Amino acid sequence: MIWRIARRKHNVVLVFGKQAKVLREMLDSAVVPDRTALEKEADEFEQYMLKKREETLARGEKW
Repeated sequence: MIWRIARRKHNVVLVFGKQAKVLREMLDSAVVPDRTALEKEADEFEQYMLKKREETLARGEKW
């Protein structure tokens, strides 16, 4: 098994055999964040900032 990792134009690493297999297994088992949870958190933050903006403007301060 040959596996190539390319990061920039001149930074290329070739991984062969057992190392490639171990690296592939590590990357396959990596935790992927839940997209819906991230979107929910972003929505909550947006609502928080909109509320904070309204409160600031209601006090007559500059936003």
